[in-house]
Amino acid sequence: MDSTATAGATQRPRGRRRSFLMAPADNADLLEKQAQSQADACIICIEDAVLPQRKPQARKIASHALSTLAYGDKERFVRINSLASEYWLDDLEHFCAHSPPTGFILTKVRSAEDIRVAARVLDTLEIRHGIAPGSLLLSCYIETAEAMRYAYEIAAAHPRMANLHFGAEDYTHSIHATRTPQQLETLYAMSRVVSAARAAGLEPINVMHIVVHDLDGLRTSSEYSRQLGFTGRSCPTPRHIPILHEVFSPSASEVEYAGEVLSGYRAAQKAGAGVYMVGDGMVDGPMILKAMRVLDRAGVKY
Repeated sequence: MDSTATAGATQRPRGRRRSFLMAPADNADLLEKQAQSQADACIICIEDAVLPQRKPQARKIASHALSTLAYGDKERFVRINSLASEYWLDDLEHFCAHSPPTGFILTKVRSAEDIRVAARVLDTLEIRHGIAPGSLLLSCYIETAEAMRYAYEIAAAHPRMANLHFGAEDYTHSIHATRTPQQLETLYAMSRVVSAARAAGLEPINVMHIVVHDLDGLRTSSEYSRQLGFTGRSCPTPRHIPILHEVFSPSASEVEYAGEVLSGYRAAQKAGAGVYMVGDGMVDGPMILKAMRVLDRAGVKY
């Protein structure tokens, strides 16, 4: 492997990870479609998506894909097995040795110490395999009642952390809740994940919409996710990507209004005013910061 490898070289600006397309590590055809997709990021899953007896072969299939496929500027995350399993160390060692991705996603995290343990292992593996120190990112799923208690501590556990994923299926199982279309059973958990991620300076990423052909449901639930503060979602098929990109990107009207807010701000500064009007609405400091964030997400300079 090239000793100048920098696994994190294609990291996207904050707020631009709108779609995470997931594929099982042992399916070469799906991995190729994943690489060819328009997703912002790819998740190669070697955890629940791969049977125990298939994991060694899955590592080889996935590392071959990472080494040979053209991913463009897409980030590549490998979703490894839980630190409570017998597989996670082999997962990290194999991918660091053969095809370093952008980062790794930890599953069924219990506490901040899980993050720190994985980070220490990556410190060693980066040195061993000539990977730029600190370049491999970490992310994790908050998907149990135990982890939900320590959501902020987990999010802030290490500088390698890039985003925080919510895992609804495992979470609702852990609290003995029933999944419903209204999502009331996960409202508290989703809000807690968003707050923890934001407090730690990370992006909150919501769980995928598992009804693959229900595009209307995907749009509705994604709009709800965005209203709660999520910046993106994972997804099981490329068909979901255009909707996720539309929902989690500022609309034309949002961009136009943000531009008006900042134009008014510049005029107000010259006039020495701290508060001013845009249309029929009053604007002050928090709304100016929000307008800047909208333009940042839209890639508009101001």
